[in-house]
Amino acid sequence: MVRDRLVLAAAAFDGGLDPAAFHAAPSHEEALARIEWLLEKRQRCGLVVADPGMGKSHLAATAARRLGGLGAETAVLSLRGLPEGEWLDLLLARLPLDPASRGEAVRPWLKLENRLRENTLMERPTVLVFDDLDHAPADAVDGVARLVAAGEPRFASTCVIATTTPAGIASIPDAIRHRSAVRIDLPAWTIDDAYSMDVTKTNSVLSPLVGEMIITTHYRYVSFSQISPTWWNFENAFSGKVFKEVLIYRSSFTDSQWSDFQLVK
Repeated sequence: MVRDRLVLAAAAFDGGLDPAAFHAAPSHEEALARIEWLLEKRQRCGLVVADPGMGKSHLAATAARRLGGLGAETAVLSLRGLPEGEWLDLLLARLPLDPASRGEAVRPWLKLENRLRENTLMERPTVLVFDDLDHAPADAVDGVARLVAAGEPRFASTCVIATTTPAGIASIPDAIRHRSAVRIDLPAWTIDDAYSMDVTKTNSVLSPLVGEMIITTHYRYVSFSQISPTWWNFENAFSGKVFKEVLIYRSSFTDSQWSDFQLVK
């Protein structure tokens, strides 16, 4: 595989956005609460549905961390762009198998079943998070459907969480959609959501005075009808048009504040 020849700082396709950088709007907190409910009630499946850029992948990484803190064994795998035949090996690589199990000469699916059985016997839930299921190769979709629909006792403590777009949900098999205990929709951000994120990020690196100037300037050029968390980020405050407007406030900056602003820009 091509990725075996590359030196990467992190595993490819792990959906591994840093949960520490996740800014949870109220809609995200509600989504995380519903995902925690899936674990608490031992539900088999849940779907997170949102348009591109609304924070599905970041939510998936954050949910995995939270559920891990509640005692679950978690694995996150992004299915977008995967070639056929690789999803199961990548999933197993994200599970903490012992060396003997990892090197065992058995089929990958049997390795997965053995791990799920072990966790069930240990009364330890397993949460498998699949990001971008609507962009997954056919064999991965079939495998996720098999996990969701399986009735054997070894799957009793397994919970599958998948993300998709509204446009892609029709491509997801009925075996997954009908077994989903809850559909979690992520709406566009409100003005308050965007303001809260900007205040948090600017105040972490700049003085509140400078941060307020940047945020106020930023708002003068944005339509708030549909705000995407991916688009609405700190760098937008420094786009060319906005930065020119901030120059108006140069006389209000101390030398130290202006240096900080230039550094961050």
